[in-house]
Amino acid sequence: MLKPTQVYQYFRQVVSCLEGATLEMMDHLETNSQIRVANKHTRLMDVGKTADELYFIAEGLVMQRFFDGQREKAVSFHFEGEFFTSFESFIQDTPSEFYLHTLESVTLLVWTKKEYESFYEAFPAAIRPNRDVFQNYFLREFKIKTRLLTYTPENLYKYLLAQEPQIVQRVPLTYIAEYMGISQEYLSRLRKKLSLS
Repeated sequence: MLKPTQVYQYFRQVVSCLEGATLEMMDHLETNSQIRVANKHTRLMDVGKTADELYFIAEGLVMQRFFDGQREKAVSFHFEGEFFTSFESFIQDTPSEFYLHTLESVTLLVWTKKEYESFYEAFPAAIRPNRDVFQNYFLREFKIKTRLLTYTPENLYKYLLAQEPQIVQRVPLTYIAEYMGISQEYLSRLRKKLSLS
């Protein structure tokens, strides 16, 4: 587990790369955050709840999963250096269709929705780095979702290997298969085929 000084050091390293981020902004975010540690297989948020926290992953892996009462499907995975929440719910104050579940033990920085809003009142210019965070998130998600819809399973897996290796290396097979929309058995055969080629 990371020490608090390591958590904040890593946070500053990531945020300092965002256009328009200042030391004052980082100081404010650090001061108004809390460090939270959660074990593997912990629910951070449930379906039907309104997302009222924003997270930054300093260590670990989190899955966002859809659940409509009958069907479950992994829809995204979040790794170190990423901000995440159930974004639609967080932005629009609506109940989430997703739950957030840790796949590894995690160390997070957490801000409430109130703290998030007060930050933008204090730093109106923070819209620029915030835009970068959301833009990067949605662009990554768009690229993957487009390939989920248009690629064959083999080409999709090759794409994950090349562009999203952390998914292949760290996410359990059952969730990768679910994410790709194929059976775990088919994914195992596909992995074996590609390893032999």
